[in-house]
Amino acid sequence: MSKNHNPLFSDFPKVSREEWIQKATKDLKGKDVLELYNWELEPGITATPYYDQSDLEKLENYEQYQNRLSEVGSSEGIRMWKNMLELPTQDVAAANEQALKSLNNGADGVIFEISDTTDLEKLMSGIPLEKVHVSFKLLSSSNGLSSFLQKANVEGIKGSVEYDQEGGDSLKLYDEFKAWTGLRTFLIRSRATSLTESVAETLQQLVTLIDSALDHGIELEEALKRTTIVTHIGTDYFGEIAKVRALRRLAFQVGQAYGATHFEPEHWHIRAVSDKWVSEAYEPHGNLLKGTTASMAAILGGCNELVIEPELHDAFSIRIAQNISSILNKESFLNGSVDPVAGSYYLESLADSIAQQSWDKFKTLLKKEMTL
Repeated sequence: MSKNHNPLFSDFPKVSREEWIQKATKDLKGKDVLELYNWELEPGITATPYYDQSDLEKLENYEQYQNRLSEVGSSEGIRMWKNMLELPTQDVAAANEQALKSLNNGADGVIFEISDTTDLEKLMSGIPLEKVHVSFKLLSSSNGLSSFLQKANVEGIKGSVEYDQEGGDSLKLYDEFKAWTGLRTFLIRSRATSLTESVAETLQQLVTLIDSALDHGIELEEALKRTTIVTHIGTDYFGEIAKVRALRRLAFQVGQAYGATHFEPEHWHIRAVSDKWVSEAYEPHGNLLKGTTASMAAILGGCNELVIEPELHDAFSIRIAQNISSILNKESFLNGSVDPVAGSYYLESLADSIAQQSWDKFKTLLKKEMTL
């Protein structure tokens, strides 16, 4: 390091919260700066125009959830997420062609929708099942997937097998696919648009899943390892970053409450989905803009998988959506830091607020469930 190097901002005096408020109040001719510029993300979650180290000192144990997603020794980078493409398979040949094209152009894996009439051999033709992540969204229970996997002899396959519809027997699914240890068979998700309600509903589903799995004779940490948490990323950039962080933290706490001593925060598998978004005010590139901000929020929040829905299911739209993740990875270098927002006064405080509000709502949901 150069001897002439000076710490950043060393020439500027430190300013306390009180001093900042006094100066802002003076500049605003006596108006209350906090009353003017505080804003409510949603009921119970208020952000302020000023944060500093003292805000972090009020938080408990936030540091134990930082820097958890490192892939040390990976030649691909420090922090990796899977760029996933979800494909319908009514036209099996077209789905196979698109999957191969996407895998050769930056996608890390594919989520296929399959039914009992899907020609799996044709669909999987040429796809290196043990080298990419492949997930199967089942549209029916009788689909021949386990028979196909046995015939293909792919013990090291990684991904998930999940029901698309609610009410699918995930325990039966686990029994059928438990021999493939790299396949997750439990999926939980909330489609609530509220940040805190989304997290609370996910936790409620997680508790239901754990209870069912334990009653079924599945070991706790095996059930957790086989679970995918799906969260839908909206347009509130900072709120969504904090939501994903809060979700991982609280899922870990639920696991701890059940006694999962060897299941750490980083072991939870979170799939972030940017749903298709169309707004006349931002056309013709509305979905591109939303997909970009949602993807950044999901990555900075700590997702393991990223699915960006294209505006249309044509080759060009799919390529545009797929490229968002690739650009954030290879050109914006979001993979270059394990946890870029760790220690952020604002985001750590916001994640804590969302976690607390979500936990309270989660407890309320459990109480309602117990009284039914």
